[in-house]
Amino acid sequence: MKPGGDKMLARATAALMRAEAHLAAGADDRALERAYHAIFHAARAVLNEAGDRARSHVAIADRVALLAPFGPASLGAAVARALACRSDPDALGPDDAQALVTLAGGVVRDVRAFADDSPALPTRK
Repeated sequence: MKPGGDKMLARATAALMRAEAHLAAGADDRALERAYHAIFHAARAVLNEAGDRARSHVAIADRVALLAPFGPASLGAAVARALACRSDPDALGPDDAQALVTLAGGVVRDVRAFADDSPALPTRK
């Protein structure tokens, strides 16, 4: 993994752990927020491998879509779902929190496996 990617992946893992703890405590809104961040930190780790330092969440979503054929299969859909949850959090309930935390767990696992395999990604020009 390129420099910086390991830190982004560590942030994703920490955010996921906090999301799971908030979910267990019944703090669904906090669980949603932390799961959202876990997904985006994981996405940044993948983008980092392509030399892309996108920081805004919209830019990350756009660039993950471009890398979809090369990155973890779960990432593009997860980023889209996280953005949808973020756009209207008041319409979400406990089932949505559980689903997003589960999705974030899968994404972090997939990105970790992806990083371990270290495939060559197309670099951003």
